[in-house]
Amino acid sequence: AGYSAGLLQLMSHAIFKASLFLAAGWVIHATGTRFMDQMGGLAKALKLTSIAMIFAGLSLMGIPPFSGFWTKDAILSATFESSQYILYAIGLGTVLLTAFYTTRMLGITFAGKASKHLEELQKEGNHNSEAGLTMLIPYLALAVASLALGVLYPLYSGPLANYLMGTFQSLPPILSGGSVPGLSTTDIILLAASTSMAAIGLALGYVRYFRRPYEAPTQMKGLRGFLWHRWYIDAIYYRVFVGGLTWASRGLYRYIEQGIWDRLSPAVARDIIDYTSASGTLDSSVVDRGVNDVASAGSRLSNLLRRFQSGVTEQYVIVFAIGVVLLLVYMIFIIGAR
Repeated sequence: AGYSAGLLQLMSHAIFKASLFLAAGWVIHATGTRFMDQMGGLAKALKLTSIAMIFAGLSLMGIPPFSGFWTKDAILSATFESSQYILYAIGLGTVLLTAFYTTRMLGITFAGKASKHLEELQKEGNHNSEAGLTMLIPYLALAVASLALGVLYPLYSGPLANYLMGTFQSLPPILSGGSVPGLSTTDIILLAASTSMAAIGLALGYVRYFRRPYEAPTQMKGLRGFLWHRWYIDAIYYRVFVGGLTWASRGLYRYIEQGIWDRLSPAVARDIIDYTSASGTLDSSVVDRGVNDVASAGSRLSNLLRRFQSGVTEQYVIVFAIGVVLLLVYMIFIIGAR
């Protein structure tokens, strides 16, 4: 039951949360700000957008007959039936908070009068017009779908849940859960409890943010500042990671680069210069001299051989004749003696 309820809740959230995000994107675009306290009174100018966000918001709160009402109750019922009473109590508290902050969002954004920021935009000619059809139709259709799926939920929830539970037949009983929750006496009590928490949160939010103009709270400034700065998570992140890395890089620069490397590199450079100087001496005194001596010997040998290549034919004939005579003498006296 818990798995099937979770999947149904996931599908329901995919619809009304998409509507909320799309509509919120247009509200931010139309007002030029993402801060709700700079909005207000937008229900007249953005009538269809406000209706879409109210429908999707009611589904998020879990107000009947929207789809979020059924899926939220299915999760709470599965939690209670599995004897997870602490989690069930946390879930009930979450229902109240969700209804309250969703009503707060709707009240600050659409109810009351326009903020000074919007009045200045209107003076500049920006009247916060409604979204175009290409933007309006998707989130309006999703909002209506959250209502339609909620109305039709009793017709398709049972077969769909039974189909989904077939997927978990191989799981241990503690994970797969039992059958799809029915409307037993316990279920009716649980449904009434969760609906009551949603109604209380909705009523508190309506009285606080719809019945009277919104004003920034002056009480509990410390808590408000803490929440406004997002629990100081960003500040801690920048202090620890950004500031910490900056501090570490400065330390490395000061103690490693300047303290060690800058002192070591001149000595290394001097050693390299001395080595290259010694290598230059060896190169010029040994290698270059050896290469030059070989070249000189080749030059002298070529000059010597050049004397025998005078180009005069008579000299070549004389040398040839002398060679023949010497060869004959060698053959007669040396070879003949053997």
